Amino acid sequence: MADPEDNEKAASSQESATSTKRSSSEADTPVNTKKHRPKDESPDEQIAQTPRPPYYAVIFTSLRNTTTTTSETEAYGKTAQRMVELARQQPGYLGVESARDGLGITVSYWKDLPSIRHWKQNCEHVQAQENGIQKWYSAYTTRIALVERDYSM
Repeated sequence: MADPEDNEKAASSQESATSTKRSSSEADTPVNTKKHRPKDESPDEQIAQTPRPPYYAVIFTSLRNTTTTTSETEAYGKTAQRMVELARQQPGYLGVESARDGLGITVSYWKDLPSIRHWKQNCEHVQAQENGIQKWYSAYTTRIALVERDYSM
């Protein structure tokens, strides 16, 4: 069995060998030039293109309330879509990825902590958070993480 530390060293070595210097004007330019999206998928069903680290990830993990009514479920869907649209307009927003199959996970990417604080305090977002607590979620956790490395193919 391979030693995880050896894998980390190999990945770091490969990263160093393939990385190129970027000017400061390129700092916010996405590193990944691939679209990461098959032609039949909508823009919301793709891997977010992010700049070179460091940047931040807000990881929202949730369990939906099983007693939600049909109208509440419809309102949830509309609100979720609106939150993505609104987040895209916020300073420091970099991208979002989301999946739900019982357990929901949404990861949004941000330039810095002040951008995350600004988003958390957005009036529409605050209302959505309150609805989530009162109507839509039986449990949730929000985590904020500093992304120091990323890899893709």
